[in-house]
Amino acid sequence: NILVTTGGGDQVQKDVDWTRTQRWQLSQGRRTRLADLGGQDMAASATLSDFLEWGIRQYPAKRVAVILGDHGGGPNGGFGYRTTTKAERDAGDLPRLSLRDMTQAFQRATAATGKRFDLVGFDACLMASVEVAAAFRPYADYLVASEDLEFGGWDYASVLGGLVAQPGMNARDLGTLIVNSYAGLRAGDNPDFTVSLVDLGALDSVIGVADALGRDLYANGNSVEDIARARVNARSFDTDWTRVTDMVDLVQFSRALELAALPRPTVASSEVEKALNQAVVVKRAGSNRSLAKGLTIFMPAGAAYDTAVMKTYDSLDFSTSYRRFVGEYGAALRAALDVLVQISPPVATGDDVQAFAYSPKLWQEEVPMAALEDSVGQIVAVRPIGPASPATAGDANLGGDFRKLSTKLSEPWYALNGCIVSVIPGVTGDTETSFVIPVSYREETSTTEVTGFLLASGEPGGDMTLKGFVPLLGTAVGHVTPIGSTWTLTPQLWRADLSAWTIPDPETVVCKAAVAQDGSWKIGRTGKPDSYRFRFAVADLANRLRLSPEM
Repeated sequence: NILVTTGGGDQVQKDVDWTRTQRWQLSQGRRTRLADLGGQDMAASATLSDFLEWGIRQYPAKRVAVILGDHGGGPNGGFGYRTTTKAERDAGDLPRLSLRDMTQAFQRATAATGKRFDLVGFDACLMASVEVAAAFRPYADYLVASEDLEFGGWDYASVLGGLVAQPGMNARDLGTLIVNSYAGLRAGDNPDFTVSLVDLGALDSVIGVADALGRDLYANGNSVEDIARARVNARSFDTDWTRVTDMVDLVQFSRALELAALPRPTVASSEVEKALNQAVVVKRAGSNRSLAKGLTIFMPAGAAYDTAVMKTYDSLDFSTSYRRFVGEYGAALRAALDVLVQISPPVATGDDVQAFAYSPKLWQEEVPMAALEDSVGQIVAVRPIGPASPATAGDANLGGDFRKLSTKLSEPWYALNGCIVSVIPGVTGDTETSFVIPVSYREETSTTEVTGFLLASGEPGGDMTLKGFVPLLGTAVGHVTPIGSTWTLTPQLWRADLSAWTIPDPETVVCKAAVAQDGSWKIGRTGKPDSYRFRFAVADLANRLRLSPEM
């Protein structure tokens, strides 16, 4: 029996009304509506448990698999972001099923029916984490999920066709079929895909190494700078200028900690990999994710500044020692970034301008930046200036905790079809893109602003080539959107008071928007407007701009 519940949307597609909660049976190439339950809340734990209990009781089976398909946000973001009401949007509320909501639903269904679930699958982003696996371990035998963002769903034709052909298929074989068919479907257009099958019965050793990792990092007194730098060197997922899901591949994180040569080492990466190899039955990944090992773990970067995310993580039923470490580390990272990342006032000698920046372990010293501030304190333009250099004053070396930032005042800034923009270092892993431009765009026939980034490649101080638009920096290479010839593009500004890229108030900026010229877009160069003030800037390890005083 293949049973489906739909709902939580705002459209009607043929006989599926996504504004209502409907139940269906799929059989012999047809779907039959079994029930219309009205406007149930698809982000409510009770709606999920009701579906589980109903399916088990009405359609008893030897084995039961549950697949949840929608948006995923890892252990802190949960799953199933349904359509919001205006009141919810105004309040900044994003109704979804938290990890606790989901496990409570499975717990109720298990208690009510006495049935354990053979497999739980997430056709969703970012749900292949140790925390998610540990939460479902009491209720299910296997988990199928992705470490990274998903672009395009599973190959249901192959999965359901395989089940029909082999109705006695066990959970391990079904999970293997899901993993391999998804890889076969997506490998051609998505070198960033990941998917894994986890044996939840073999998770003890993985939780054990997470315990040890948390205990060692918490108790050993390693510096926050060294740990933060190791985190940057590990494969992370959904960590960038705007996203704070902040998941890292567990094995790669342990290797990065090892390579950091901490004064007091943590659990060996070989032990971490051995534990994962016991639990991860099958994993497939695209060419850009070949080192992904099948499970992530939360490690805050920007999330250190998000009280709600940190509070959610602390409330999880997961390793006490690791959660304690995360809480202490998040507070220490905030303090270190706020106190230690400092830049001296810029000093100009003719066309040359320089400043000194402190604590290079806490910011991206490979790509420091110059910035322009307008009369109301908004950063309207940023450009890369090349690597920071050892700090010297005359013949004196100022030491390893300082770096010199330098550029020329005459160096031109970047402009998109004549409109000055910010070109900042990208957080795009191992793709070819080196820089991004924060923008929003609006279609010719729409009033909706879509925020995101233009992807650009080039060398600091040199020409840039546009590659397309993405709403998220983790967007797979094959899913970059060409820049529309009828779009109106608005450069985003950095608001230091909000520590965020924002769409500007049109009344406060000189260049309100850019449009295509002869149907095309081009990054050119422009001089510094006289009314703008010069600053230096660096990107810290929480993906925030840190600014010098104005010159």
